[in-house]
Amino acid sequence: MSLDSLKVLETKVESVLARQLALGEERDQLRQQLDAARAEIEAISGRLAEAERERASIKDRVESLLGRLDELNL
Repeated sequence: MSLDSLKVLETKVESVLARQLALGEERDQLRQQLDAARAEIEAISGRLAEAERERASIKDRVESLLGRLDELNL
C-alpha cells in the first residue's frame, strides 16, 4: 500500500468518524425534541381531560336547571 493510498484511506476514515459524531449529536438533539414534544402532549392531554370534566359538569348543571324550570310549568 502506497503512502498516497494510506493518506486517502486515512482521510476517508476521518470523514466517516466525523460524520458518525455529527449523527450522534443530531440523534441526541432529536431525542431531546421528542422528549419535549411528549411532555407537551402529556400537558395538553391533561388540560383536555380537565376541560372535558368541566364540560360534563356544566352540562349536568344546565340539565338540572332546565329540569327545575320544567317543574315550574312555565
